[in-house]
Amino acid sequence: AAVWIGAAEPRRAETSADDAAEALAPLIVRGAEVWASSQINTRPELLLYIERRSNARAIWRPGAIARAVEPERGEYLLLTVAEMELYAAAIEAGRVVEIGRAIAREREVVLLRGEVGGTMPTP
Repeated sequence: AAVWIGAAEPRRAETSADDAAEALAPLIVRGAEVWASSQINTRPELLLYIERRSNARAIWRPGAIARAVEPERGEYLLLTVAEMELYAAAIEAGRVVEIGRAIAREREVVLLRGEVGGTMPTP
């Protein structure tokens, strides 16, 4: 058992989403919505950890993200780097801004915040 733990533990740390959640959760306003895509769904523990650390509400919105629906002001998107292309126009116009990046299970994820519509909650 000790050999297995010694061999498996470093690999688990490399693939865990806990460090990514620890880096991103403080950037999220308490109680805000965090939209996630089907790509993030392959790492569901990331959203669970973010919810626990920030008291955010994680919502699977793969259809809305595929159509590049923009979140309201103060709401968030959690995307893979590849998915950011969907929001290129909104990012360029400043309607959605990148606020953080992290590595979750060997994949870089990006946290973006909506800047248009509604009112911005305070952290």
